[in-house]
Amino acid sequence: MWPQESTLHTRSHSNPVFPLCCKEGKVKLPPRREPPDFLKELLHSSTPRSRHFREAIRIYNAMFSFISLGGKVDRGINAGGGVYVYSISGQIYHNIGSLLPEEGQPPKFAQLYIHESRSELQNRLQLFPADDHSNPLRPEIVQGLQDMLDNNNVLVQTFRMARQRMNEAGVQEVKIKLFANHAHDGREYDLPTGNDVATLIVDETGQDTFQPDIIVQYKCSKLERINFHHPSLMALQYPLLFPYGEDGWHPGIPCIDDEENLWNDNTLSQCDYYAYRLQTRFDQSNALLLTGKLFQQYVVNAYALVEAERLEWIRNNQSKLRAHYVSGLLNAFLRGDSDLDLTGKHVILAASHTGSPRYKYENFQDAMAICRWLGYPDLFITFTCNANWPEIQFMVDLINSDGRKDINRSDIIARVFKLKLHQLMSEIKDKKFFGQQLDVTAATELFSIPC
Repeated sequence: MWPQESTLHTRSHSNPVFPLCCKEGKVKLPPRREPPDFLKELLHSSTPRSRHFREAIRIYNAMFSFISLGGKVDRGINAGGGVYVYSISGQIYHNIGSLLPEEGQPPKFAQLYIHESRSELQNRLQLFPADDHSNPLRPEIVQGLQDMLDNNNVLVQTFRMARQRMNEAGVQEVKIKLFANHAHDGREYDLPTGNDVATLIVDETGQDTFQPDIIVQYKCSKLERINFHHPSLMALQYPLLFPYGEDGWHPGIPCIDDEENLWNDNTLSQCDYYAYRLQTRFDQSNALLLTGKLFQQYVVNAYALVEAERLEWIRNNQSKLRAHYVSGLLNAFLRGDSDLDLTGKHVILAASHTGSPRYKYENFQDAMAICRWLGYPDLFITFTCNANWPEIQFMVDLINSDGRKDINRSDIIARVFKLKLHQLMSEIKDKKFFGQQLDVTAATELFSIPC
């Protein structure tokens, strides 16, 4: 961390407190483990094979992923030309299929661990061709990753066990139940075991499908949506980032006040969890931060899950937000919509939710009030970021042992940009580079007058 990222009242102390990395000491998670030797060599080495793997790491990860990532792609955004933009509207979701494909369909994702084990390598290479035909995927890397996951990943071992049971005589249909609630609370490190993560279901009778759990059916044409509360969600989506099948975030992780006292009424949010995981720490493995484009995909996916958690809270707490005052039901009735069943139930986003209509409207009203009181702006300052800033390169070089310049650390770029932006604002306001500021006391009084 940089000293400027600490809380203001501790910056002059010898032991400053940082809210970003660990919520001022209230977050304590198990350390990241070193990856298996094969994956560690691919991430740290500078050989041509390692460089090829890091360049195509997203394809290799998708090749071994158990689930698919989906959403509604907005393709019309690129109709006007210009720089290509990948835009998804609506909700991002994760789906998992059955253990075996339908008749005549090729195996995909988790089905590759079950179907036709003798030709598994060729099935993976055929379903996930490389984008760059001049640099195709290498079978020896695929075989090495497959052997690594077979020996270390508890989720892979569970699916392999299901394949073994289906090959046994007399066993016709098998299901896999991935538990949503595990025995540990997520603060202490325990090696994952098959009994903690999943169980095999041979008999269909008497089995309920509790919503947070994942029931992988024997054969089914319908995909199952995975709840974002499930602790194995990220391990199912990113097996190369979690080669041991470790748990991710789940709602039962408590915050701590110190080493012994738990905050029983406060659990860890997804935002705090991922803020802790994305930091550079020298007492544990930083392999997650060296995965380049796959790390960027992981960060975007984590942000989508954080937003999903916030939106779910708003949806379930409309009464606390007093949303009925702005629900528009009475306005619909006054417009003549006599059949109120067609109106539907609206979920009102709070003005504090960034990007919501009320958030934009209130910011617009504030900007217009300032212009009305102080006049129009004299300066329009654009502040951009350069990935070659020495602060960014210094932090990147700390974990890159082979000396490569990794530009895929968007988290560091965002942090440095924020620090320099605050520094610019401080110089404008405190050092008065553009002259004496106007007295805005009267303007603040104006905002306190109710409309």
